[in-house]
Amino acid sequence: MNIKTEAIVLKTYKYSETAIIAKIYTKERGLLSFMVYGVRKKKSKFSAAFFQVLQALNLEISYKEKSSLNNIKEVNILNNYAELHTNIYKSTIAQFIGEVIFKSIQEQEVNTDLFSFINSSTIILDEMAENEIGNFHIIFLLNLSRFLGFYPHNNYGTTKKYFCIETGEFEIIQTHNKYFDQQQSELLSNLLNSNYSNMQNIKLSAKNRSMLLHGIIHFYKIQLPEMGEIQSLDVLEMIFE
Repeated sequence: MNIKTEAIVLKTYKYSETAIIAKIYTKERGLLSFMVYGVRKKKSKFSAAFFQVLQALNLEISYKEKSSLNNIKEVNILNNYAELHTNIYKSTIAQFIGEVIFKSIQEQEVNTDLFSFINSSTIILDEMAENEIGNFHIIFLLNLSRFLGFYPHNNYGTTKKYFCIETGEFEIIQTHNKYFDQQQSELLSNLLNSNYSNMQNIKLSAKNRSMLLHGIIHFYKIQLPEMGEIQSLDVLEMIFE
């Protein structure tokens, strides 16, 4: 069956000198795997440039429901980015959130609202000024959790000052190590009240940003035990330290 769909590249693996396996999130069929030949050949219609992380594409695919690998018949660019893959800060964020998405969603799980969120977020990241993107990946993770079904309950207040990564809520006392401390909890609450347009108003030191990011990743792992380690986290922190 041939299907036309918008799609976003999440991850690629080298298969041979000229072929890759691409993990691509499609609007019509969710996360699919594709064998792509000729990506390093000069005259190939499947240029490697198409398969950069978070690149948005228009695809025509040959889809087989029970097949682990599908084929791409036609491909062209959906969004022409100016800096997403050339600016070191933006490309590092792209690698990080691409990995988180890939490790958070299930094969062939269709969610058009999630697709639209990812697609619009990549456009926003591409267009933002470099000095405004420091909190982007944190805001993205918080909003992604909404689509995954475990968005934190922002009930922070004078009596509930400690965020618990097991319950996803702010609680009265800090009883074990699965809590943010009071400062981190307040910052998290502020970030939950923020969005891409005003997130730069929350000033975070490199230390606080790192601690919040590790806490949110830990929160993800509690909710998604199969998630595993995020390999791109170390590079992200190095770039933004």
